[in-house]
Amino acid sequence: MPMRQSDLMDKLAREYPDLEKDAVRSVVKSCFKTLAESLRKGRRVEIRGFGVFLVKSHGARRVKIPNRPQSFKIPPRRLLTFKASGLLLQQVNHTRGR
Repeated sequence: MPMRQSDLMDKLAREYPDLEKDAVRSVVKSCFKTLAESLRKGRRVEIRGFGVFLVKSHGARRVKIPNRPQSFKIPPRRLLTFKASGLLLQQVNHTRGR
């Protein structure tokens, strides 16, 4: 079962009972909004101990299908990539199989 944004908010609200649930919700939403805005601007987002988010741009190109006369154009696009930190990889691998 995937962890959703609401699950994250609920978990944080349980771990920090002195914070109101609405405050936790606002902080989480603000963090994701800020992260998305930075990526939209093409900025690299590094969260130490977690990983790095990057946006890579790929230009338009023409592709020809083998054994067919037609070709088509693939428009330019931006892809989001994530590279996990060594610490995160250790944590994931440490708990594997438990």
